[in-house]
Amino acid sequence: MPIPMTFNPITALYYTACLSRPRMVGTEEEQKVANEIKELLEYFGYQVEEHHFTFANAINSYISILLIVNMILIVLALAFKDYAWIVGMLMLGLFLSFNHILNAAEHGSIVPRTGELSAWSKMCTRLGKQYTTMNLVAKTLRVFKTLRVSKPHVYLIAHYDSKSQIMPILIRISLFAFVIGGGLTFSFISLISLPLISLLSLLSFISLPSILQSLISILGVLLLFASFPLVFLDVGNKSPGAIDNASGVGMVLHLAECIALREDLREKIDVTILIPSAEEMGLMGAAAYVKHHLETLKQEREIYILNFDSVGVEGRLCYVDARNRSRQPRLSALIKESCAELGIKLGHFSLVGALMDHIPFAQAGFDAISLTTFGKASWWIHTQNDSVEHLHPKGFSEVGNVAMGVIEKIANRYTK
Repeated sequence: MPIPMTFNPITALYYTACLSRPRMVGTEEEQKVANEIKELLEYFGYQVEEHHFTFANAINSYISILLIVNMILIVLALAFKDYAWIVGMLMLGLFLSFNHILNAAEHGSIVPRTGELSAWSKMCTRLGKQYTTMNLVAKTLRVFKTLRVSKPHVYLIAHYDSKSQIMPILIRISLFAFVIGGGLTFSFISLISLPLISLLSLLSFISLPSILQSLISILGVLLLFASFPLVFLDVGNKSPGAIDNASGVGMVLHLAECIALREDLREKIDVTILIPSAEEMGLMGAAAYVKHHLETLKQEREIYILNFDSVGVEGRLCYVDARNRSRQPRLSALIKESCAELGIKLGHFSLVGALMDHIPFAQAGFDAISLTTFGKASWWIHTQNDSVEHLHPKGFSEVGNVAMGVIEKIANRYTK
């Protein structure tokens, strides 16, 4: 009988190093990396399936269109101050519908396996370049053969594609956060500017109306400067993607290896290893999986979705649960318990512009969370300097031991 393996951060780091090279969706290297991951999972004893899907990269186009519309509205508000309240109303509506538009674009961009495209899907697929790639789904033989699942089911997820951009991810996230937050402020002020300025004038606050107008103008100009570079974000294939997200895949591979040697865990829980592609194109891989397997997922008695993204950095461990619509969010409590027992400080991260593969699952109502680490090396994500040299065993150690603690807690909750 094999000796149960404990989590070893050096092993996870080794798997990460083997996968760290440019592998953007649609490239030959992406296919090679996928094959290497598949071979390793099969070596661990998993049965691996290739789930191919086709999608259009329309989300980036929609983001650019929405940003351009927002910039036009800002210019109109600044040019026609008497009608700024109308523009403010339009901007507020745009920001409130932003997520709904992107969610619709996400679903419309995935080409269905059967049947004709809807009018919306036809528009989405024409707006962006089409790609065909695949997700890797590894399960124990028990999960593949069993139609009725009675045990808790744990999904361990990490995307394997990479991309490069001229603008570092931290700057991009900061700009998006400013555009959203500043845009909401600008639209609200514009909406109430006319009655507010009239009221201040009646109250004899002579200088305040002009000061308010100046502040609106300054904020509008700053928003225009922040929005402009986001419209023309480039996507290339120059980043080795060690942090984002070979580290997540290396983490999941070693967790899968540890679980394969833990018969006590496999008796109590079912585990699915999902390695999606096209995360860097707008979470397309995870979205395609949820879209094509939603009914099967809904049949699960108890399901936990744990995604790993950029986990190999020496810094602070954080969990991301933004947009989680689960009615029973138990996973975050288990993560907090595991961190407390290990003496690890846990942060909570939620920022506009930071997308991770737990989101499509959370939007469908499942208990889904991403684990990530943030440190100085996070600055290099999506750049040519996102290399193995910036990884650290400490990041792998904290995330890996917390994840194993969570998995064991889920297993201990199971009663036959």
